[in-house]
Amino acid sequence: MIGIYDYTVILTYANLIFGVMGIFISFTGNLSYSFLLLILAGICDMFDGVVAKPKRIVHGKKRITVYKLILLLI
Repeated sequence: MIGIYDYTVILTYANLIFGVMGIFISFTGNLSYSFLLLILAGICDMFDGVVAKPKRIVHGKKRITVYKLILLLI
């Protein structure tokens, strides 16, 4: 879904950015900032499903959720 700018993927992208930054900052030895970024990534992950679940996509005549559409694409 990279390249699709929808409100449902903002938290997913934020989760990715915070998680990767937290891991790389932990390698520098600054564990307090790393911990903060990983906590922010966890919060984004926690609310990601809540935000994306109500978003419905029409596929044919059925209405399916974003999660089912992703599973169909895989």
